[in-house]
Amino acid sequence: MNDTKAPIVFYNDGKNVALGGFYNGNILVQNVDENIDDKKTKVKCSTVHLTNEISPIVQMVISKSDMFVICGNTLGTIYIFIINESNKSEWTLYKTIHDHQSEITSISINENLNIFISSSE
Repeated sequence: MNDTKAPIVFYNDGKNVALGGFYNGNILVQNVDENIDDKKTKVKCSTVHLTNEISPIVQMVISKSDMFVICGNTLGTIYIFIINESNKSEWTLYKTIHDHQSEITSISINENLNIFISSSE
């Protein structure tokens, strides 16, 4: 396992960012508000999402519609989260998949076909 893997994904709306890679499997979601008048960037409401295992999230991808996030950890577990439409920092764990036996190396989403694909070591 490479300890330097820490996925960072920006929402397509450009106003939120999700960070993985924490040793305890947590995912941090932050709202980034840029005030053009003040020329300052403010970080608001940090939300931590818990996974069910003590294993870092090493892969993370967000759908183009900003409706869901798919994450994978070092143990091979996939997590699918639904993003709350009114508060994009709030996620609900939709499904946990234990089909891989080793670290997740990539995840890709095809919204047109309503599928995703994942690979592991």
